[in-house]
Formats: sequence, structure tokens, C-alpha cells
Amino acid sequence: MFEKMAWGTPIEQDTKDEFGSNVTISATPAAIQFMNRKGIALPQVLGTGSAKTKTGAIANAYDQALQTLLSMGITHEWVQREKEDRELSDPNLSYLVQPARDKLQREGYVRMRFFFPRTAITSRNATVQLIGVKPDGKEDILASTVVPVKEMNEGKRIVLQQYIQ
Repeated sequence: MFEKMAWGTPIEQDTKDEFGSNVTISATPAAIQFMNRKGIALPQVLGTGSAKTKTGAIANAYDQALQTLLSMGITHEWVQREKEDRELSDPNLSYLVQPARDKLQREGYVRMRFFFPRTAITSRNATVQLIGVKPDGKEDILASTVVPVKEMNEGKRIVLQQYIQ
């Protein structure tokens, strides 16, 4: 979740005692600030875990951190939608997003998102797709292009442009 939201890596703090390892997982400042802007008070400490080994303690702490986020309504679906909104809010794409949303609505879609198939990314090129989502969750590829890896934002512009034409 933190990676998709560009919040950085959760902060891990490890201490040891006579029983083993104790790990605390804390939210990053970027995560706390983002959630504050959304009106959600994200706790500094998301999870703690203890075990005989550090690996076990880390697993327990991340499990608890995930449960904390889920209990606040921060699900994988919520993260995906926030990520989609952030990508579509790029000021460099704004002149294309509204016409694309208008066409999307006319064609019976409820939202759109960018997709970068991992199997279609090489060291030089990447495939960028614009995906339309129907009310029932069915997804269709609306436009697709291949761009140099360093020009992924240009790929987003191209697929939006292809779709609205």
C-alpha cells in the first residue's frame, strides 16, 4: 500500500529483549500528511509484533499494521482508487482527462485508469494502457502504446489522446 501511494517505506524499529525481537511499524510523515488532508487521522504506530526471531516479529508487526489500515477503511481497492485519482490529477494531463471522462460516460464506463503490464516492460520500453471500468467491474483496454521507459508520462498523454480521438 505504501509503495502504490508513494508514501515511502514504512518505518521499522527493532528492539531485542530476553524473549526475542520486538518490531514496531510506523507510518511515514508523507502517509500521515496525505491522510490528514483526507480527514483521516492515521496513527503514528500502525503495528507491533514480537517473536523469538526478527523475521517473525516483522511478519507479526506488518500483519497488525495491515489490520490497522483495513479497520480504517484503507483497503487495497481504496489505495488503487486513490492512486488512479492522483495519476489523473496530473496538471500536464488535465486538458485530456475531462474529454476522456465525457467519452467514458457515453460508452458506459464508470472510471478509467492507467495500466503498465509488467510483462510488457523491458529495460528500454514499456507498454502504457488506458483501462475503462464498467459498473460491474469488467475492464476493457481503451488505448495502448509503447514508449521508452523514461517517458511513461508521455505514454499516459498518448493513450488519453488516442482514446478521445
